[in-house]
Amino acid sequence: FFDCVYPSRNGRHGHVYTHRGHLNLINAQYELDSRPIEEGCQCPVCRRYSRAYIRHLLKAKEMLGMRLCTEHNLYFYNHLTREIRSAIEEDRWDSWKRKALDDLREEEEKHEAMKQPKYYQKVANERIFRKEQGDTMRDPHDTVKEEQMKEEQAVRQETEK
Repeated sequence: FFDCVYPSRNGRHGHVYTHRGHLNLINAQYELDSRPIEEGCQCPVCRRYSRAYIRHLLKAKEMLGMRLCTEHNLYFYNHLTREIRSAIEEDRWDSWKRKALDDLREEEEKHEAMKQPKYYQKVANERIFRKEQGDTMRDPHDTVKEEQMKEEQAVRQETEK
């Protein structure tokens, strides 16, 4: 994870890292995405460029695209290390780690939706959009999934005893 070439080598291939997981900006889903690599990131790349523009540069084999991805990744790693150090010094490591892992799990669910057939991708993307927009309308699929998760958790707890 803290390999000295990891952020730059992967950046040259369009892979960027965020608190919610990694993105491959070469993927078509970012073609019209006007958001920065990571919302709220204060790196020079996220303050000035969109995912769509960086994707365009990468697809056109422009060196600037690779450089921007690398710059973001290096900033991300430095910032992440500072956050970890602060969490340890302020004795809040457990809560910081729990939140970080929860954020990654949430993003993983979004990526799982992309592996589904096209129809289900559309449904999953609509759910994700509603959730991001703060829509409180309950989706029947979400209720079923929550019930399944509760049942699985109960089984796990019984097995642990």
